[in-house]
Amino acid sequence: MTTERERMLTGKLHYAEDSELKQLRSRVKILVDDYNDQIHTKPARALALLPNIFGHIGDNAYIEKGLFLDYGVNTHIGQIFLQMVDCTIKPNT
Repeated sequence: MTTERERMLTGKLHYAEDSELKQLRSRVKILVDDYNDQIHTKPARALALLPNIFGHIGDNAYIEKGLFLDYGVNTHIGQIFLQMVDCTIKPNT
């Protein structure tokens, strides 16, 4: 049987309130809150959170305070990425 997460990742209609998807969103929102709170006061600690937030993040990535995501693990960011103004990433795949 196909899970709601699998359905989401293949672009199919899915139930966003599925317990696995809710857990993924909750996990990333906690990490993103920590990132946003620390990027100016403890930048090294905040930047160390990025590999736990995204599916992949390349070297030399920097995202200014104001990051918002639904899942994070579905998002892959390459090398030398700079985001200076509010960053909202809402992909389903």
